[in-house]
Amino acid sequence: MKFLIPVAFILFLSGCGVTYPEGELLESIDRILSVEYSIEDVRTAREGGSLWFHVPVKRIFNRELELHEDLIKKLRNVSLTATRVFLSSDADIEFFCMYIFSEDGMELRMIRHTEDVEKARMWYISQESLQLRSKTSIDYNPVVLGEKAVKNMAGADPGDIRNYLKDDKRDDIIRYIPGFEEIERLKSRRIADDRALIYA
Repeated sequence: MKFLIPVAFILFLSGCGVTYPEGELLESIDRILSVEYSIEDVRTAREGGSLWFHVPVKRIFNRELELHEDLIKKLRNVSLTATRVFLSSDADIEFFCMYIFSEDGMELRMIRHTEDVEKARMWYISQESLQLRSKTSIDYNPVVLGEKAVKNMAGADPGDIRNYLKDDKRDDIIRYIPGFEEIERLKSRRIADDRALIYA
């Protein structure tokens, strides 16, 4: 699937001095997102030279398989804040990593090198080139999909469950768990990018 993320890192010209010291980097980003954009649900983290943003949204794509306008607006504000703080900080940040995840389990990852962001700011490269230099990927969260699968099986008759399951344990599951409708709570744990354990 080909798609273009129409989100540019909007850049501020920074003055002299350090406005956002390294020790206050994450707090500064969280404060700007909250005060200026009323964004409270984005989690920020730093791992070495990478700055991570965990961005929850309702939907990533609309019905036309284009990026949802709510996502575009939110991602633009997060990108603006990240660039603004980075350009006025003494922190050694090499990558911006955006991890966007939706309620239906879809995940979008976008990674940009801060040198490319600075080059785009100085017009050494175009916004289109900045986009092409970004690493993007789409995946699904197995925890969300696994929980949906279990919930969809609630109340299903044994024949439906037997057809739904694809491994050699299907008969054992039917024998020892006669009614999924009795499930009271689910616990989940992601063990890999594409695998999760679902506890009923």
